[in-house]
Amino acid sequence: GLPVPLSISAADYLPIATDTATLKLTLDARKAPIPSTTIFNASDPSTYTHSTATSVFDASGTQIDVQTFYVKRSPTAWDVFASVGGTMLPANQGQVGSLTFDASGALTNTTLPAIPPAAAANTASLGVFGVPVVAGAQSVNFDMSNTVQFGTDFSATMDQDGSPPGHMVGYRMAGDGIITASYSNGQTVKMGQVVLAGFKSMDGLALSSSNHWLETTNSGPASLNTAGAGGLGTLNASATENANVDLTSEMIKMISAQRVFQAAAEMVKKQDEVMQTVVNIGQ
Repeated sequence: GLPVPLSISAADYLPIATDTATLKLTLDARKAPIPSTTIFNASDPSTYTHSTATSVFDASGTQIDVQTFYVKRSPTAWDVFASVGGTMLPANQGQVGSLTFDASGALTNTTLPAIPPAAAANTASLGVFGVPVVAGAQSVNFDMSNTVQFGTDFSATMDQDGSPPGHMVGYRMAGDGIITASYSNGQTVKMGQVVLAGFKSMDGLALSSSNHWLETTNSGPASLNTAGAGGLGTLNASATENANVDLTSEMIKMISAQRVFQAAAEMVKKQDEVMQTVVNIGQ
């Protein structure tokens, strides 16, 4: 689009409710299965194989802690349970589903519980379970589709698309002119981009006040483009322009001028002394 004046807003970053939490898990295939007759209990580590904690956000930006538990039931099947804010989800001791793997450890099937948690947005997608984090108001899709089962230690990485509110802490400009604002919640937002203008004849520009240059018929019309494109240069933020003079040479000239001034001052002083002597002789 056409360039417009840049405006950098210092407004707060508004909270974003979490819609999807992505968990990339590696379940330990070496663990012994826990019989189905053993009732899951979040307070008893012997009733589950692995667990991990996750933080999501509601519409107001309030952090909600969700803990997921993984119970190995057979060499290839795992049950998944969840608690929100330390409270197990209702129905089935908080079970949100089951995961099934093939012999190579790849996820092949997802099973939902017979009675899903209330208000859970469960879908038919492989490895995706709905977890109600705010009763009757918000459900988060926990995406475990990248989960694998290998003969190695349990590991978990998590990412989610929600965010708490934040205050602007600063902004910076990249070499391509894009201005990015940073917020106290760790988020960044692109505020705009500075464009540069090129002319067929730079010598044809007319000098104006305040170091401004004006387009003329000799310079040709301005050709706008982003920094680094179309033969234009790049931008360097938070930098001052280097001097275009030889500092050593200028220093020598200054010292020479100072010596000349001192010599001239000494000459005037001597002339004044001679005149004073002549005046004294006349008296």
